[in-house]
Amino acid sequence: MDMNAAPFLRVSRVFGLAVTLVLIASLQAQAVSAPQVLARVGDAEITALDLEQALMSSPIADQLLTLDPKEQARIRGDMLVRLVDFQLLYQEALALGLDKTPQFQREMTNFRTGLLAQKYELKLRDEVQVPEKVDARIREQLKGDGDAIEAARSAYVARAYKALKAKRVEELKERYGVKVYPERLEQDPKPDTVLAEGDKFRIYYRDLVFGSPERPMEMYDQLDGLVELLVFARAGLEAKLDIADQMEEFRRDLLARMVVDRKKREWIPDRKTLVAYFQAHPELGRVAEKREIAQIVVATRELAEELRKRILQGESFYKLAKEYSIDPYGRKHAGQMGWLPEGSGMPQIESALKGLKDGQVSQVIQTPKGFHLVMIERRIPGRQQTFGEIEDRVERALMQEKMAPYLQELAKRYPIQWTMEDHVEPSDVQAH
Repeated sequence: MDMNAAPFLRVSRVFGLAVTLVLIASLQAQAVSAPQVLARVGDAEITALDLEQALMSSPIADQLLTLDPKEQARIRGDMLVRLVDFQLLYQEALALGLDKTPQFQREMTNFRTGLLAQKYELKLRDEVQVPEKVDARIREQLKGDGDAIEAARSAYVARAYKALKAKRVEELKERYGVKVYPERLEQDPKPDTVLAEGDKFRIYYRDLVFGSPERPMEMYDQLDGLVELLVFARAGLEAKLDIADQMEEFRRDLLARMVVDRKKREWIPDRKTLVAYFQAHPELGRVAEKREIAQIVVATRELAEELRKRILQGESFYKLAKEYSIDPYGRKHAGQMGWLPEGSGMPQIESALKGLKDGQVSQVIQTPKGFHLVMIERRIPGRQQTFGEIEDRVERALMQEKMAPYLQELAKRYPIQWTMEDHVEPSDVQAH
C-alpha cells in the first residue's frame, strides 16, 4: 500500500507511544510459520508481515535498522496505526459500494492497461542482450576500464532496445489491425472523433489529455503514445503477465482514496472554506525569524561572567568560544551555531534572544547544559505568508483536523481489536 499518497491517513488518533512500547516484543514473539495478527479492524486482520511490508516500502526503509530500538518502536507503532486507519477507510468504501461505481471501474481499467503495457515493455527490454562479439570488442577497446565498459554496454542496449521497440510496435499494430487517422486532428475534431482503432479498442479525441488544433505536434505525440500503450497492453494480456498483486494493492488504495475524496468535497466545498480556515489559523502562514547564532557554554557561572566581561572589553567572542566552550560543536566551530529559526532553542535561551540586538552579547543564561553566552550575528525577519502562497498547506491542515474525529467515528462502526501481547485498549491511552 502506498502510505505516502494521502498524508492525512497518518493521523495518530488513539495510540502513539502506548502502542510502540509493546510492538517490538510482539514482533519478536511472532511464529515463523504464521505471521502474528497485530490488530483486527472489523473482520480484517493486520499481521506482522503486513507491517513489515509497509515499512519496507516506506521512504525510511533504508535507515530503519540504523536507528536505536526506541525510535524503531515509535516508527513501527506509527505505521501500525496508519495501517489501521487505512483499513477503516477501506471498509467504509466497501460499505458505501464505491467498488461498484463507474469511477472505480474506469480507474481500475486505466491502471490495468498501463500496468500491462509497463510489464510488457520490461519484458521486451529483457530481450535485448549485448552479443558476445560486440562485448568482446568493447572490452578490447576500453582495456579494463570497468565504468567505461558498463557505459558502452548500456549505450548499446539503449540503441538496440529503441530499434526493437519501434519494430515491435509496428508488428503489434499489424497483428491487431490498428488503423490511425492523424489527419482527423486537423479537421475540427469533436470529442467522439475516432483517431485510431483496432481489435477491441478505439482512441477518441476526448482521450487526449491536452493539446488543440493550434498545437498539432503535441496531439500527434499523444496519439502515438496511446497507440503504443494499447498494443503493448494487449500483448501483455496475451502473454499472461502476472499483475494480480499490483491490481489488488491498487484496488484497495483506490477505494480508501475515494472515501477521502468524498469527505474532502464535503469538508471543503469551495475555496471560501479554505480562506476562512486560514483566517482562523493565521499561524499556518507564519514564517519564523531566522537567526545566525554564536554561543559559548561553560560549566560555571563565574567563568561565564568573566568571559562576558572580556568580550565587552574587546576580546573575540569566537576565539574564546574555541578555547573555553564545553559544547563540542560550538568549540569545533568557534561558537558559530549556524542559522536557527525562532522558537527552536531551549526556553531560557529563546527568552534571552528576544531582547538582543545584532552583535550584542547576552547576560549569562543558565540551562541544564551549563552557563551560556549567546549572540545574534545576523537575522532574517519573520513574515506572514499570504493564503495564495500556502493554499495547499491550509488544505492539508484542514483535512488533518477533520480526519481525526472522522476516523474515530469509523472505529465505532468497525471496531478495532489489538491482539499484540500486552495489548493496549483504546480506552487505556489518551486520544491525540
